[in-house]
Amino acid sequence: MRISPPSLSRGKSCRLTLEKLSQRELIRRLQVLGFEGPFPGKRHQRMVRGNVRVPIPNPHEGDIGPNLLVVILRQAGVGREEWEGAGE
Repeated sequence: MRISPPSLSRGKSCRLTLEKLSQRELIRRLQVLGFEGPFPGKRHQRMVRGNVRVPIPNPHEGDIGPNLLVVILRQAGVGREEWEGAGE
């Protein structure tokens, strides 16, 4: 059974279809979007863009699922179009 993650754009009916991805791919895409790092943190690595800091899940947890990815992208302030463009 596949669970649809919540939309990245609040209040709009369009939905972003997200697939699970590895920590390495998440870091690569965030770097394409202008984030620097990853930098070591107390419990998790972090990536930084301006004054926005985003924790990166540890790799031993397995792939990053769609629901956690939505949370990470909201914290990063990354919208649908911006995320889709980083994957190309």
